[in-house]
Amino acid sequence: MKKKLWILTVFCLVLSSIQAQQEETQSARNGCYFSPHGTIRIFVVFADVVDDPNPIAVPRWEAEQLPSYKDSIIDFAILPALKSHVTKIYHQASFGALNIVGDYYPYLVPVQYADVNEGGLWGIDRVANYLDNVVGEIRTSQNLPLSDFDNWTPSSNYMTKVDSSDSKIDVLVVVWRINSKFREKRDGGQVWTGKPYPLHGMTGLNCCMDVCTDSVSGCMRHEFAHKLLGGNEYHTGGAGAGVGHFLSNVGGYSILSSFNKNMYACNGWDRWRLGWKNPANQYYISARRPGDMAEVETDLEYGEQLSRNEFVLRDFMTYGDAIRIKLPYVKSIRPEADNQYLWIENHQQVLGPVGVDESKPKGIRFNIQIGNDKLDGDLDKSRTNYYVPLSSFGNYDFDYYFNPLNYIQGKKITECYTAETSSKLANPFTGHHLLMLPAIDVDPKDDEIKCKEFVTVRKVIYNGSQILTDYPVFGNQYDAFPVGSSLRLATNPTSVPLMTYRTMPRNEYNSSNHAKADKRDNRHVFLNGLRVDVLEGDVDGEGAIKVRIRWDDYRVDRNVRWCDSIILTEQVHLVAGHVITLDQGMTPVQPNNPVLFDGQKIFADPTVFTCLDGSVFEQDENTMVNVVNNSLLVLEPGSTYVVGDNASLNIRSGSALVVKNGATLRVEGHGHVDIESFGYICLENGANIILQDELSALNLHGGAILGVNLAVHNVQTACFTGNLTTYPHAGFGGVRVFNLTSQFLQNTTFIGKRYVYGGSIRAGHHVTNTIAYGNVVVANGADVIIDSDGTTTLEPGVEVKLGGKLEVR
Repeated sequence: MKKKLWILTVFCLVLSSIQAQQEETQSARNGCYFSPHGTIRIFVVFADVVDDPNPIAVPRWEAEQLPSYKDSIIDFAILPALKSHVTKIYHQASFGALNIVGDYYPYLVPVQYADVNEGGLWGIDRVANYLDNVVGEIRTSQNLPLSDFDNWTPSSNYMTKVDSSDSKIDVLVVVWRINSKFREKRDGGQVWTGKPYPLHGMTGLNCCMDVCTDSVSGCMRHEFAHKLLGGNEYHTGGAGAGVGHFLSNVGGYSILSSFNKNMYACNGWDRWRLGWKNPANQYYISARRPGDMAEVETDLEYGEQLSRNEFVLRDFMTYGDAIRIKLPYVKSIRPEADNQYLWIENHQQVLGPVGVDESKPKGIRFNIQIGNDKLDGDLDKSRTNYYVPLSSFGNYDFDYYFNPLNYIQGKKITECYTAETSSKLANPFTGHHLLMLPAIDVDPKDDEIKCKEFVTVRKVIYNGSQILTDYPVFGNQYDAFPVGSSLRLATNPTSVPLMTYRTMPRNEYNSSNHAKADKRDNRHVFLNGLRVDVLEGDVDGEGAIKVRIRWDDYRVDRNVRWCDSIILTEQVHLVAGHVITLDQGMTPVQPNNPVLFDGQKIFADPTVFTCLDGSVFEQDENTMVNVVNNSLLVLEPGSTYVVGDNASLNIRSGSALVVKNGATLRVEGHGHVDIESFGYICLENGANIILQDELSALNLHGGAILGVNLAVHNVQTACFTGNLTTYPHAGFGGVRVFNLTSQFLQNTTFIGKRYVYGGSIRAGHHVTNTIAYGNVVVANGADVIIDSDGTTTLEPGVEVKLGGKLEVR
């Protein structure tokens, strides 16, 4: 009996724990301050600082009047034809779960300039005081009493909200005709919580908002979203205040998007966080199964077992279909680093309740979610730009310049920059893309990229041709990924996590707290095998798109340029005929400590490619890997690097190859590793060097250096410092140390396999007088390589017999 009671007690405890977890998990779906479900009525008041002396603060409607758009600020009720952007976007984003409606006070409220508190609410208190002293009952334009704007008792910390009155106006929005103390240039708004200003029978304000901008509805939508998601740290779709994830300000779309958005829409994270699920769906994140179009859960993790790998995504705004994939390895070096996720959405720009810009491209949009993946605990540890769009144009190192005509009284206009790049400057891992306000060192005297020190690009030049002419950050034809495109290791952009760097807001910025990345930052590029193919469009006649997901595509089947700190955990398979270049990135990935490169100060360290234990890097035949511009290739113990037949691994001047104890470097067939002049090589004792075939080569050209370029890289190694020709290796090939001695090939016949190398090489019937004249013959079945540091000259008298082979390098 006691045993049964114990079991019952455990069952109850487990059930209680599950219920508690479910309640915690649901907490974020209650919203930060207001509930994301139900009806919230907003009270709008138009106000004017009647004696504002500032001539820069240009008013946007006639004095002593209400604006002509007064009836479109907020919808009075949820009707078939919604007018207000605020009402429409929340109604559609929430699938009708959240209805933001309201009305306005039908008279303009005057405020004196001297009464506006410059450091406080910028006049909201004066507006409340004015209304509190109105004689008689206050009624709105639709004859509503103030009590109709008191329907909630909100709470913070994502706790359950009570839908009952508390004698406070739920939301007061003050729209200013002119108020230079608040917004001199009419460029934004601000929202506050819980102010004890009595207002004609009401004891205070649960929420109040200042708006002074030409885009009143967009500003209201943005500011109210803070009361659902959180404070300034939750800016995304264009970062505002708050600690950032990036030096650059990245645009995008969200209910929180602001100035540099590229379309009006919510995103998958918005809906997931707030519990805005399609009522017809079972799951918060789901797509459709091809064929029968049944719902399938698509909150996936890289590498998990998939019962199917093809999915149909209908229009996201209409149906809510989306796929989220947790990206691998982000925590493998920094356990505290924020998780990252790839979101896949199909935006068909359907003309629904929210009017869409039909000039925006239709198709798949990829975004990276950074952190913000908990629905319980740590809810306030966000950063801005946590939902980052990818551009199908790709990521590049750009040169930014301005036209000398773009000056006002000798000052640069930062909104008029031109960005220029080329296919040779592709930087898929860490380059800038078109939906960024790129971070650059605008004031190069201080060797630091300060907080929010970025420019706005107006024009883009690619491979010498102007391709975009009108501010691409606000949306362009490369926002969507069309049918036939892929996101994978070899593409630009790729399927890897993003590098982040804590960027402090202006009011908290100083050089010391900007000096290094936070422990939550990801500072490496983790390669993986994720591949997403956009397979087929218009699957259902309404623009649905089929996509396929794989975890095992490690092929690099095009020429790529890779930069920065790259970590290989699994595989890279370089396909025949293609080239990987490990190069110095030119795009800032840190705000300080620039390196001098090619006469420029670059805010990025030299590239380091590290192959970890268990990883395999394989070069097919006729491939090339070039390690250039002080880059470093490190083979850690347990890793394997294979240079295939006729493939080459080239370590150029200033760059280095490190093969650690227990790592394996295997060279096959005619493959060769070349340490060029002033290139570095470090072989630790115990490194497994396999030169498999007679012509497989590890070449140290004249000027090659043993060790590591310590002026560039701080690498802990114990390099072999003796003559590398004596370094133990397996196979029939050789370690060849070149010298400057010239060689003359004359009166000789090659049979079998021969590797001839040296400074300069001349071959022919009579290229020297020191030996008898005669032809140089490559006999049938012979396989000869002539390799020189200088010039190789083949003169008359060189003869390759049928069945013989001669290669000149």
